[in-house]
Amino acid sequence: MEMASVWLLVLVFFSETCNVLAEGDPERETLISFKKSLENPRVLFSWNGKTPHCNWVGVTCELGRVVSLSLPALFFKAPLSPSLFSLPSSVPSELGELTQLETLELGLNFFTGKIPPELGKLKQLKTLDISGNALTGTLPSQLGELTQLQFLDLGNNLLSGSLPVTLLTNLQSLTSLDVSNNSLSGSIPSEIGNLKNLTDLYLGPLPEELSKLKSLSKLGSFI
Repeated sequence: MEMASVWLLVLVFFSETCNVLAEGDPERETLISFKKSLENPRVLFSWNGKTPHCNWVGVTCELGRVVSLSLPALFFKAPLSPSLFSLPSSVPSELGELTQLETLELGLNFFTGKIPPELGKLKQLKTLDISGNALTGTLPSQLGELTQLQFLDLGNNLLSGSLPVTLLTNLQSLTSLDVSNNSLSGSIPSEIGNLKNLTDLYLGPLPEELSKLKSLSKLGSFI
């Protein structure tokens, strides 16, 4: 009986210690900041101080680090309230602090504003989906620093300008690229021929260099 009491005390101490550590975790603070930035934070009502952030809806951790943030169509899942129909927020630059992220999915959330260049800090990112929002401005060249990226979906936004050359020269691991249904202009850089692993591509005016993409099985256009 005494041994059982000792183990109970150890478990309580361990639990309390983990909670204290979690409260000071910079990734947890980044996620809280993300929630507060939303026009309608109620969409993440399950993100509360009583639950470790690695157990929050849409959050996946490995060895205590956040590796996936998957929150598609948040505003379709929100409790009905007047604020639900007000203009949503932009994608917060603080997400760039989640440096172990491998998956970031924020599609169909009506986010406005520009794509934060800080996303270029997510060097482990393999999947980036911010499609189906209302993002404006040009594509930040910093996205070309995501050299582990395999899936990139920026389609169905209000993005303008041309494709950064760095996007087409550095992302050698890309298998899927979608920038369709935006307001992109100019010709597609011939450097697109460097993306040898592409199987799915949704773009615009098509250069001859596309003939180099031997693995390509799907092709779409934004014009």
